[in-house]
Amino acid sequence: MSNLGLFLCLLNLFILCVVGDPTISKILPSWGSLYNTITIQGSGFGLSPTVQANGLYNCMPSFVSDTLIKCAFTGTVPQLSIANFVVNANSITSAPQAYNIVIFTVYEQNNNIFIFHGDFINIPNKTPGMILVKNVADTLNTTVSYSRNALSFSLDRSIVEDGHLILIDGTTNGVVLSQTPQFAPVVNLVSLFASRIVIDGYLFRASTAVTTSESDACTDPAWTPDSFACTPIPSFFKSTTLTFKITQNGFTTTISYNLRDLTFLNDPNSDTATLFVQNYNPAANIITISGFTPIPFSPTSITNVSLPGGTHFNIRYPPNSQCGDAFISGDPNAQYPRITISISACPTPVIQNSIQYPTNRNNFYLTFQGKFLNNFFSQTQSQAMTYKILYGDGTTAPCTFVQQENDANSIYTTTCQIPEPVSPSAFKLTATTNTLASSTFYVGYQPIVNTITKTDYMTPSFVTITGVGFSSFDLIVAIGGSMCVNPIVSDEGRQIKCQFASDVPVIDFNDPLQVKVSVNLVDIGINSIFLYNRPNPIITKTSPLTYNTTGQITITGTFLYSNELSVKIANYPCDNPVSNEDGKSITCNLNYVITVVDINVPLEVLVTIEGAYIAKDYIFYYVLQPPTIIKATSTVYAVSGTVTITGTNIFPFGLVVQIGGSPCNTPVVSESPNTVTCQFGSNVPVTDINSPLIVMVSMNTIYKGSAPAFVYTLQNPTVSSATSVVYGTPGTVTIRGTLFYNFGLVVTIGGSTCGTPLASQDTKEVTCTFKSDVQVLGLDTPLEVSVTMNSAYNSKNSVFLYTNPAPVSIISSTSTVYGKTGTVTITGSSFLNFGLAVSIGGSICLNAIASQDHKEITCDFKSDVTLTDINTSLQIIVAYEPNFTTQNSVFQYVLENPIISSSTSTLYGTAEKVTIRGTMFFNFDLTASIGGSTCLNAIASQDHKEITCDFKSDVQIPNIKTPLEVLISMDSMKYISKSSVFYYLEPIQVLVSSSTSTKYGVPGTVTITGSNFFNDKLVVKIGGSNCTEAIASQDTKQLTCQFKSDVEVAHNTALDVYVGIKSRFNTTKPVFLYLLSDKRCPISSNGQECSGHGICNQQFVCDCIKGWGSSDCSIADIGGGIVIPDPNVNPNDTSSTIITPSGTMFDVGIVLINEMDKDNNVFQSYNITSINWNNITKQQNEYMYTTLLQNNNKGLNSTLNVKLTINNLDELVYYNFAGDIIPILPKSIKYQVELQNYTFSSSINTMHFIFKSGVAQEGGECVYESNTSSQLSGDSIRSIQMMLNGETLIGTFSDRIVVDNRPAYNIVNQLTVDQITANKLDKSSTYISIFTPFFKSSVIVDPNFGVLVSSTPSNECDNGMPRWKLAVIVVCSAIGAAIISTIVVWMIKNRKSLKIKIIEMKLKRVK
Repeated sequence: MSNLGLFLCLLNLFILCVVGDPTISKILPSWGSLYNTITIQGSGFGLSPTVQANGLYNCMPSFVSDTLIKCAFTGTVPQLSIANFVVNANSITSAPQAYNIVIFTVYEQNNNIFIFHGDFINIPNKTPGMILVKNVADTLNTTVSYSRNALSFSLDRSIVEDGHLILIDGTTNGVVLSQTPQFAPVVNLVSLFASRIVIDGYLFRASTAVTTSESDACTDPAWTPDSFACTPIPSFFKSTTLTFKITQNGFTTTISYNLRDLTFLNDPNSDTATLFVQNYNPAANIITISGFTPIPFSPTSITNVSLPGGTHFNIRYPPNSQCGDAFISGDPNAQYPRITISISACPTPVIQNSIQYPTNRNNFYLTFQGKFLNNFFSQTQSQAMTYKILYGDGTTAPCTFVQQENDANSIYTTTCQIPEPVSPSAFKLTATTNTLASSTFYVGYQPIVNTITKTDYMTPSFVTITGVGFSSFDLIVAIGGSMCVNPIVSDEGRQIKCQFASDVPVIDFNDPLQVKVSVNLVDIGINSIFLYNRPNPIITKTSPLTYNTTGQITITGTFLYSNELSVKIANYPCDNPVSNEDGKSITCNLNYVITVVDINVPLEVLVTIEGAYIAKDYIFYYVLQPPTIIKATSTVYAVSGTVTITGTNIFPFGLVVQIGGSPCNTPVVSESPNTVTCQFGSNVPVTDINSPLIVMVSMNTIYKGSAPAFVYTLQNPTVSSATSVVYGTPGTVTIRGTLFYNFGLVVTIGGSTCGTPLASQDTKEVTCTFKSDVQVLGLDTPLEVSVTMNSAYNSKNSVFLYTNPAPVSIISSTSTVYGKTGTVTITGSSFLNFGLAVSIGGSICLNAIASQDHKEITCDFKSDVTLTDINTSLQIIVAYEPNFTTQNSVFQYVLENPIISSSTSTLYGTAEKVTIRGTMFFNFDLTASIGGSTCLNAIASQDHKEITCDFKSDVQIPNIKTPLEVLISMDSMKYISKSSVFYYLEPIQVLVSSSTSTKYGVPGTVTITGSNFFNDKLVVKIGGSNCTEAIASQDTKQLTCQFKSDVEVAHNTALDVYVGIKSRFNTTKPVFLYLLSDKRCPISSNGQECSGHGICNQQFVCDCIKGWGSSDCSIADIGGGIVIPDPNVNPNDTSSTIITPSGTMFDVGIVLINEMDKDNNVFQSYNITSINWNNITKQQNEYMYTTLLQNNNKGLNSTLNVKLTINNLDELVYYNFAGDIIPILPKSIKYQVELQNYTFSSSINTMHFIFKSGVAQEGGECVYESNTSSQLSGDSIRSIQMMLNGETLIGTFSDRIVVDNRPAYNIVNQLTVDQITANKLDKSSTYISIFTPFFKSSVIVDPNFGVLVSSTPSNECDNGMPRWKLAVIVVCSAIGAAIISTIVVWMIKNRKSLKIKIIEMKLKRVK
């Protein structure tokens, strides 16, 4: 006992001295309900501490250690907001630590959202991500959304199926609540079909029930744990808003679904219709129409409409269409999913013919055929069609349905019964659907025509027709082809009364016309029985006959047809009369010349027909031939005289003669009828004395002849005096004398023409315009005046004198363009062309000419007088002989609008100098603007073709290709030019694709690949840290920089790489991945890094010196001494074969892709060796394979792409894969495999890609040496070497993958024997699996296969020692769901030949 006491004493002393005072470092969780078990972490708790909250309430420990206490309240504790815990150990109390208390009341589930209700205001850290929910397997972390009275989160299937969830305090990772609630089904997708609802989700059971209202159950249920289907009541699908409830275990999930509305429009005249869906565009989706036929059909066309916005689905009904609940449905391969609501709709029924008329012999059954006449609603026996008949008098009656049948072409034969009629009568049958679509068919009888009353010829009258079978349906009556309008049927269809125009012409009035009665255009009765009452003949006119001749005459009238005719004219017989067949004319021959006194008085015509019918009238006239004029004698102009006119056919019947429109009186015809004389007053004025006047002879006012036959003669004029004009100044001169006429009048003064001469009406004066251009020695010297008419009548006299000119003056001047030669017009007075000289600003103005009115001078000015101010006026000096001079400063230059042709560019937002090119640029108040923004300091060049100015580049544009308007103005905006010629420079699109790596904390050089890298303000950042000394390559596709490797990041997380150019163009992409901290260059068996034959680079990869290869540079590469064959690629799948110089063939390729669950069980497996590839292409040395993998998780397809590239060169090719620079050996194969759009069954599942390698054919006859070694990095294989008979197979695996476009690290494992067996694989090969975690979009892998020759080959097995060694290198750089290069296992088989040594070899298991 003394020893035990001593021990206890020493133990207490140790606890007091070593353990120390109690200290609380953390409470887990930091918040929760009042009675939760809490965990207190700290130190110095001793063996039996006590725990209190707020100094009053004991927390009973359930576990105690010196650093950990678990406790819970056991007694009644009032509701607290915060519990401040302390630990008392060895009479010492720790500092308090707060525990925040929340209140949980109830929970609820809203489909996939789970909600805790209560009061959570006391949660200390409400930051998103600090409140979490986990599943039991701890493979899921779900963020919880916070509000004071609710904590909510999205359910995961793993939680629902486990039936357990754990609420976590993310600050401490402590458990707040562990609960097993009851869950309702979770709905992911609702699909609607013709009569079924299909719900996809999970947690469905046999007890699951669906209702579509408070009481309408969804019947005929079918379920799996992942889906539920049932049939609602038919009216459910006729609403646009569908609501249904899913109930299970007392929990209900309510789902609302909106269907698109549907509008239907039938074409009553065809078998087509249009269905309209508003605000819907089907794009490339497959569309079908359901409800009309047992199998849905496709629309004939689909039309998008802009207003009100939607789609027209145009259909043509299939023959078997009937009334039904129609809707728009989708792809047949998806079981015609519903797109719209259902609406009741029917095709328009069509009655095509009747095959049995109703009679008393068949019980008045009417049988008819047609299409779309199905009497019942689709899929039901409810009535869809009714029939009725309409009689001609408007009365109706039902046709009661009796029976119906249809043939293979969906032609319906229908029988219905009509009420017994009083007598047979035509009627119309109408078929009408319950949607009011209808068609009508006529049923009638052929009418019979018996009698008809007469009318007077061509006199409209009513006629009465008797017969049988008349009806008012589309009744048409015609007599002789002419319509008898407004027909009315009476006497029970035995009489028609209608109005006949009597307009059918006849020849023989005893020949009856045809009477035609048509009913409904199909039943027609015909009988030729109509006769006119015969009329008396009528004559209206005759054809004329030339006077004093005989000939044929035509008499015109009506009712003239007859074979017995007699005609007389003025009691003279007209022989051989003949009636025209139309009865409208008679021709006969008048063989007598009848003398008349007055040609205008008609003669009597008498026509007698058949001796009884007479017509007479004064209607015959003679006519005359127009006279002709040959010539006429002349008179003196304005002097009366006798004119004799010679011609032909001139008679004294109302004879009138005119010359030039003026009467020639007292005309007398000579005995010979060829001349006439008359008295002419010669008073017709003429403008040209040589132009003949028209002579016109008229007889009886209508017979006229005319010809230009009369010409005047003239007398010579006399000149007596003339007025004067100013010397050198054009003016009007008046010449006086006698007999002046304007007939070819020409006046000259001093030999110079006096323009525009005009004789006065009294013939005593001539006025003309004289240029005053005849120079004289003195102003008192007269000039000769000459007046000539008609080039033959002339008079001359020297009677003209000049007067003195006025003083010369300058008033104004036109302008020329500055610096450009042009014509100047100077205005003023008294400008004469006598030695005229002009200067402007001291510069001669060439070719000066004064105008005829002496008020203007024009001259050519070079515009070579320079100015500093464009508005300065230049002095003009005008001088002419002998001593006339004047001057005035009235000339000013003008400028032309400048022309803009082009402009240099700037970068948007960067102020730069702009050069504008064009013409006519001057520095006269010069301004420039671009896009409305002033371009400062504008200066024009000396050659006036350029302007430079300073532009702020501050005008915004919608896109870089939009030009801005350049505006140039000069001289205070007087001269302006605009042109949209300015463009901003296009921005540079910088792209980053990959980056090499460094180790965290170890500065190094990083190489970044991409495009558009320029050494213009180049800035590079990795994870926000500057990567200095950045230099871009000349091809702009690569840059290098120095990275401090100082950005801390979570394991296996890529950093953003930022590249900026010119301080404005940049891009960011997460492509930088730190090297693993444990990564080292391999150390070979000789203990040296890289076997002493290479250098360990920044990526911790061996760069072998020339002549050495493999991942550790341990294999000598003599290369050119050995011929290495090209690899073989199977053209039908992705397998390939690498052949060694000794002939050994290694078969490599991918065999399986497996989705694994959290327990490493296979959830979904794809055997790649048996896949049918949808597309296989080859271009040069590249093979591309593409196929679809059926994703059973969601019924979707994933895309698998495999590309094989052969390096057929005899040298290494370096390949950049996600920043990992990989050497591709000569004569090797590079694989690239991409898996896209794969949907995992759970986000905690993983993907494994499995590859094999085996010996397809051995190249030697003996096995004398084998060995296997491996290199690992952490728990992942990085390199394997297998040596057989001196041929060494080397597999080197990259340590990185890229998941969803982000680089990450992978794990490579060799399959165990059990795993090979479980996957049903060939045990004679070796299999490698690469692991990838869950991904969302795509994964890619990129392995490479090749050979190295290390010594010269030998054909012998010499003492078991190798003569040469072959290395087959496999370099796998995996992205995403990586494809793993396989490790080759050689299985040596027994051979029967006596010459071959039997060797059995086992490869060592890879460590």
